[in-house]
Amino acid sequence: MAAIKSGGADAFLADPPVTLRTLLLYGPDSGLVAERAADFIRRILGENHDSLSVVRLDSDTLASDPPRLADEANAQSLFTGQRVIHVRVAGPRPIINALDPVLAAPPIETRIVIEAGDLKKTAALRQRCESSRSAAAVPCYADDGRGLDRLIDEELKKAGQSIAAEARAVLRQAIAGDRMASRGEVRKLSLYVGDVRSITLDDVKAVISDAADLEIDALLSAIATGDAEATERTYRRLLATGTSAAAIGGAIQRYFQMLQRVHAETSGGTSFDEATLGIFPRIIGRQKAATETALRAWSAAALERALVRIDKAVTTGRENGPIDAPIIGELALALAARSGRAPLRQGT
Repeated sequence: MAAIKSGGADAFLADPPVTLRTLLLYGPDSGLVAERAADFIRRILGENHDSLSVVRLDSDTLASDPPRLADEANAQSLFTGQRVIHVRVAGPRPIINALDPVLAAPPIETRIVIEAGDLKKTAALRQRCESSRSAAAVPCYADDGRGLDRLIDEELKKAGQSIAAEARAVLRQAIAGDRMASRGEVRKLSLYVGDVRSITLDDVKAVISDAADLEIDALLSAIATGDAEATERTYRRLLATGTSAAAIGGAIQRYFQMLQRVHAETSGGTSFDEATLGIFPRIIGRQKAATETALRAWSAAALERALVRIDKAVTTGRENGPIDAPIIGELALALAARSGRAPLRQGT
């Protein structure tokens, strides 16, 4: 199928072609990737589907045993005709050898849903799915203003609530980023106001506070400069003041995605100020110094490996609910330790 554009992703997923057998969801917003995967599975199997109708695999398993995917895709279900194989790609091990047979001979009653991180146009996995008649590759990028408005309205409508225009503007700016973390923040706001039908600016400021943003900035700076003690102290303080581990994990993920992008530009001769010109919020003051330090400490390959580890931790934390705090905390400390022991390169 032709490559799906980001702006047409929701329309495509709402009414996928009957010939679609393999769906690749990829992009930097892991929360949106996971949400769209779950929605698609419910669309295929129904809201209250049997858990046995979903087979979960990961890229390590398929890299070690490529025939496993085709075997599962063509297996007969004992309970229902419809089945979904849910594959999560994490790490460098390729799954092309597992995927090619099911693209060449698509299964009849089974759909394959693949979750992946950000993939370049040249990535083999993306190219295979874009060129196959039975597959599609759907990009998942962070919500723009309209997408965030839609998310806010969806969550507040469930509680019979509305939000004032000025409050919406502040909330939209505060929650931009990971889709699931954004939903969590809107739900937290809804619970905070309780039975109040119309949410005000004061309500938003009380829940989505600048203090939390400053603490997250402090955490990111501590990680970037390799200060493990400050990383642990700031992380515990964020949790104690009500910031969710999911939101912190999303912030760490976005920060390292930014580091990777800026690293690529500055390595090509662009100045730090030019490379960060379009980034919002602006990187200034103490955070600028910390970011410049991180750019000298991390190589392109190390950043790539770090983003794989971050994606895996954020996904695992999201799936395990109550234990996501130690998972994200361990991730933050590991990244800080890596920053601290990395040799500094000259220049940025």
